[in-house]
Amino acid sequence: MKGKKSRGLSMCVISRKCWQSKAYSAQGRVLLALLGIFWGNNFISTARGETPQGGIIVAIPSNLESEQVKKLRNAILERLDQFQAAAKDIPPGQKPVFKIILDMNPGGKAAVSEFGPAYDLSIQIRQMKNRGSVILVAWVHGEVKRHAVLPVLSCDGIYFSSQGKLGKIVGESGEFLSNTIRAAYEEMTAGRISKAVVAKMYNPDLTLVRSRQANGAQVFVDRAIDAQGEIVVQAGAEGFYDFAMARTLGIAEQEPADSLDQLCKKLRLPRQQLEELSGGNDPDAPWRIVLTGNIDADLIERFKRRVHRAEGSGANILFLQLECSGGTGSAASELADYLAELRSPQREKPVRLIAFVSPHARDLALFPALACSRIVMAEGASLGGMDDWFLANPGQEGEMEKKLQELLQARGYPKEEAEAFAKGWTDPAVRIALGVNRTTGESRIFLADQLEKMAEWKLEILLKPFRKEEEGQRFKMSAELAADPRIHLAQRVVKDMEQLAVAEGFKSSKIPLSGTDWLDDLADFLRHPWTSVMLVMIGVTCLIMEVKIPGASLPGIIAALCFVLFFWSHSQLAGQVLWLGVLLFILGLFLVGLEVFVLPGFGVTGLAGILLVLGSLGLVAFGHWPRSSDEWSGFARTIGPYGLSFLAAIGAAMLLARYLPSIPGASRLFLFPKTPRTAPSCWDSGPGQLEIQGGMIGVAETTLHPSGMARFGEQWVDVVSEGDFIEAGSKIEVIHVEGNRIVVKHLTS
Repeated sequence: MKGKKSRGLSMCVISRKCWQSKAYSAQGRVLLALLGIFWGNNFISTARGETPQGGIIVAIPSNLESEQVKKLRNAILERLDQFQAAAKDIPPGQKPVFKIILDMNPGGKAAVSEFGPAYDLSIQIRQMKNRGSVILVAWVHGEVKRHAVLPVLSCDGIYFSSQGKLGKIVGESGEFLSNTIRAAYEEMTAGRISKAVVAKMYNPDLTLVRSRQANGAQVFVDRAIDAQGEIVVQAGAEGFYDFAMARTLGIAEQEPADSLDQLCKKLRLPRQQLEELSGGNDPDAPWRIVLTGNIDADLIERFKRRVHRAEGSGANILFLQLECSGGTGSAASELADYLAELRSPQREKPVRLIAFVSPHARDLALFPALACSRIVMAEGASLGGMDDWFLANPGQEGEMEKKLQELLQARGYPKEEAEAFAKGWTDPAVRIALGVNRTTGESRIFLADQLEKMAEWKLEILLKPFRKEEEGQRFKMSAELAADPRIHLAQRVVKDMEQLAVAEGFKSSKIPLSGTDWLDDLADFLRHPWTSVMLVMIGVTCLIMEVKIPGASLPGIIAALCFVLFFWSHSQLAGQVLWLGVLLFILGLFLVGLEVFVLPGFGVTGLAGILLVLGSLGLVAFGHWPRSSDEWSGFARTIGPYGLSFLAAIGAAMLLARYLPSIPGASRLFLFPKTPRTAPSCWDSGPGQLEIQGGMIGVAETTLHPSGMARFGEQWVDVVSEGDFIEAGSKIEVIHVEGNRIVVKHLTS
């Protein structure tokens, strides 16, 4: 994140003591909530220079279920965590209010629910309210019946449209409400809504009257309590309140909200900028991906393919089971950037990423974890502990610190806290402390030496070193510490993946695993160093044979297949470097061909071609262009075996060219002259046995394309046509002789 957070706020935070005070009537409390909502509409600026989201709209499914409640809770808490983390360094009295709109009738459908899911949602609403600086508003613009009434009554404010209706808790179900259920309604509405107003919605025999207390305050009670009270709702049917009646009874706000735009305007929320969460229209499709091994280019390409496979199957939630460690810092940063891009709101279909940090995840696994939407840690897992990695990769502390600070700020941590954690993970001498403000009680993370200089803050916990034996080591944050509410880096600690799935509202057995397929296994086999060297050696051998043995097409096919497999397998990890390698390889083959067929002797052109071919193979196998002396050394070690394979290929080609045509069965692969041949083998034939000169006339004994065999008198020699293909049996004339190369043309007369 860039920039500084704005502290110029004018937001109202509702006092819990005032809210719970008996001196406030239900209407007074609603008014107090509205004052908190309408007080201000300026939001803090995040470190990216953007306004943090001040609210969200949550579409409640028409027939609420428990699993949907868990999904909605997790999605809401994720946004709430981000918002509150962005406002972390703002004084408590100035913190902004996060507004959650519960759309009870998405699409105009009637809302109904059984008691269990409705009560679960009500509990979640109450827990969110207890976090402070949060206001929940229910919007009723259709019928809300059965126990879907309960979460509505649990909200801070209730807005009706002109068509909204609330009540009929029992309705046609004929359900008998136990004392436990009735107590739940009283618990969720205590001190805010009259008991009789709520009871009327499930008790048709109750007559609701308006009564006056001794101090003149208006209340609504059962007629059995005040027989002289003014009747408001007659007995005979369950209460099913429309906007007018709900406003009279003090349930609804004073003005209707007939559209979402109107409601947002009343709440002073930017409608166009609000995110809408759905609890049922777009079903969640979770997939799981396990990351093991070193974090390098190979792992990233594997991961991208698995993500592509999962998204192709409709996945919109990915559980990333982190069991990786080690690798390169550049690859860890690249992986983190890719994850951030996957979950970016600007993406057409953002993916929700949940990192599950296992005990096997170490050092660089910290980077992908920080880039995910949520972090959940297994018991015994930790984040950081990069002492061994930095020992093997010295001099990268500054670069790693900068990237970690960037990732932490993207999660909403203030710059100072992000800097403290980043330094702790990269600098063994740094000490990190949790400080508490002596006046406000606010908690913040500091570098220990900075905290000592701030009189208004006191030390609460020394986080690094947390134990005496950790002195002089880089920060290794335990799962319990990461999940501490004052740090809140991890959302929870679980036993295993199955427990995490249940906590997120899924069944572990129903989450598909996006793992390897047969193509991955084949690429792994072909990328093995020895397999790659053998592919190159066979390819070069067959390429030489194709040139030296005219008419043999199979070696050329085998050579092409070997090089295609080599480049394909390494394309799985080489990325864009592949194309550079392919171009260099083609250029090298062109130069070698130019040396063989056009230019006389063996000089700079042929040597350059061989070096380019070797360099291209090494570059693709190495994976990227070397950038340091160590990487150049590694590149040399990678290219060495391919150089040896070239030498082995030349020797193999010489042996095969001499003996393969005489092997029974193998001779069928070649085109031989129509007349019996008594001349030496194709490898030994040449102008040394007969002085071939320009103007000599001979016969093409094999098809020249453009190379092949020709006969001059009783001598067979290798020749090259001027460019055109010449059929076997055609007369040819020597144009010129260049070293060992005899160039001929077709005689048409």
